Amino acid sequence: MQEQSNVINIVSEISVTFTPSLPPSQCPKISSPKEAHDLFRSNWNMDTFYLQEELKVMFLDHSLHVMGIMTICTGSKTTCNCDLPKLFGAALKASCTKFILAHNHPSGCMKASTADINLTKKVTEGCRLLDLQLLDHQILGDDGYLSMADEGLLL
Repeated sequence: MQEQSNVINIVSEISVTFTPSLPPSQCPKISSPKEAHDLFRSNWNMDTFYLQEELKVMFLDHSLHVMGIMTICTGSKTTCNCDLPKLFGAALKASCTKFILAHNHPSGCMKASTADINLTKKVTEGCRLLDLQLLDHQILGDDGYLSMADEGLLL
């Protein structure tokens, strides 16, 4: 029995925190895909926009106030593999209820690839299990964007 109590003493404590910098009422509110695009683009590092794909997530509260934007992964010129545990872990840690994904296409093309559509389906399935809502997945190109929600590609 003594041996078991020593094991308990060496187990790490896990702490989950989220520290907002502003109260929700002072955060931007998203009411359209265009507003989400504009906020994503203003928070993108344009020095690397044409060099590599990046996948970012915008966390929103139930009133659609932006809680924050996080880079989930950085890839190559043609691909970026989403770390789903990182995405959902961050969403749960932030206690968001909704979120929007966005990634860039360094080629400038705003067409959704099969991989983009498959990722959106996987994220949507995960959202159902975790009681979260994916509002949109956007692809940012040269000067514009494609909204998968507007194109009917969200299921």
